[in-house]
Amino acid sequence: MRDTTPVESVNGTVDIDHQHPDFIANRHSRYGEMRARCPVVYNTAYGGFWLVTDYES
Repeated sequence: MRDTTPVESVNGTVDIDHQHPDFIANRHSRYGEMRARCPVVYNTAYGGFWLVTDYES
């Protein structure tokens, strides 16, 4: 099981399991944390994908 806490890195890369029940239960605050740091991040989980957390940017 992956750690569901977003990991901040200098280059905007995270490794989070966005399907984990703990992440889902707290998704609004977790996405808010990522949005404040970097609105577009690359998630290395599940083979890797870009995660856009802010529509306006």
